[in-house]
Amino acid sequence: MSIMKNNKFLKLAVFVLLIKVFLLGFFIVPAMIGNEVKAENGQNNEGNIKVPEQTTSIQPSESEKSLSIFNEKEKEIAKRYSELKEKEEKIKIADEEIKNRIIELKNLRSEIEGMLKIKEQKDEEKIQHLVKIYSSMKGEAAAQIMDKLPDEVITEMFSRMKGDQVAKILGLISKDKAVRITSSLTGMEP
Repeated sequence: MSIMKNNKFLKLAVFVLLIKVFLLGFFIVPAMIGNEVKAENGQNNEGNIKVPEQTTSIQPSESEKSLSIFNEKEKEIAKRYSELKEKEEKIKIADEEIKNRIIELKNLRSEIEGMLKIKEQKDEEKIQHLVKIYSSMKGEAAAQIMDKLPDEVITEMFSRMKGDQVAKILGLISKDKAVRITSSLTGMEP
């Protein structure tokens, strides 16, 4: 029964089939019974047995028309059902392709994240190496070189150096650069 709940076209097909059976039983069978009774008794409508008017009022051609209409509707429903099945298959295929693409993208994302971590580690190692070098230098020599470095590099190095080492170098670099680096270290604009 769960198939019946989920498929509207199947419900419609069953409904049309029930109507078809009902109409066959309501119109054609009584007419056939009336004709059989006449044949058995050898009488026509003028004899003792009278067939009710409603059973003979529909001509066979009208019932055939009704049947042909129902047959056409049934074929149309079957066609729509097959079209829906085709679309459903296409959707399933597209859904699988999307799922596979998502898996590929997740794998690619993991790979990129791994590469970024490696790059960050290497960058950190480089900064730590520079911190060791500049920490071991005399203040004047370190200040002359740092005066020519980008502010971001100096900020990264100063954030990892001891305060007394930073103080020696910061006092010897240009005042404008010292203000910008101090602002970067504090996270405030100059």
